[in-house]
Amino acid sequence: MVWWRKAITPSSKCIAGQNPQDWDVLLPWIMLSYRTSVHETTGYTPCRLFFGREIFLPAHLFRSTPNTPSYGNAQDFIEDIQQQIQITEEAARTKTQHAFEQQERYHNEKVFLEEKLDQGDMVYIFQPRQKKGSSKKLLGSWRGPYIIATPPLETALTYRVQISRNPNNIKICHRNNLYKSKNQTFRPW
Repeated sequence: MVWWRKAITPSSKCIAGQNPQDWDVLLPWIMLSYRTSVHETTGYTPCRLFFGREIFLPAHLFRSTPNTPSYGNAQDFIEDIQQQIQITEEAARTKTQHAFEQQERYHNEKVFLEEKLDQGDMVYIFQPRQKKGSSKKLLGSWRGPYIIATPPLETALTYRVQISRNPNNIKICHRNNLYKSKNQTFRPW
């Protein structure tokens, strides 16, 4: 539901700023706008993904006549819609996978620009903890220092971190959750 709030909230705030008492009346128009807008990740509108075709709005009639195929019977219509949904779903899945890979590549490139960690380096691990009744802002989120047990693979961003004197007490952490200690001579145990 977080993505839903992120998608709808900006439009709702814009409308509510102009008509604070009527935002609930205008919500269907916001939803129409959302459902008929092409989404960057999938390359399709939610209506196209859900119904297998775009919906026709009155504004479309002013620009041109809708190009709708004629069907002999209801079964032909149902089969065509099912085929359109399947084709659209496969294309959207491919585009979504491509967008995910692109975002992952961008994220990993940013991480590789950070300082490299080697075996034996002292690091802190990001582990936010919130005690009941206390503010998260006031609690420390970094635990450690701990030792990098093994170097990562060439392209991997996960590290094996030794948590205690016992070499079998290993925690696997992503590079984003590790911070290199400035004091590399201190040993925690």
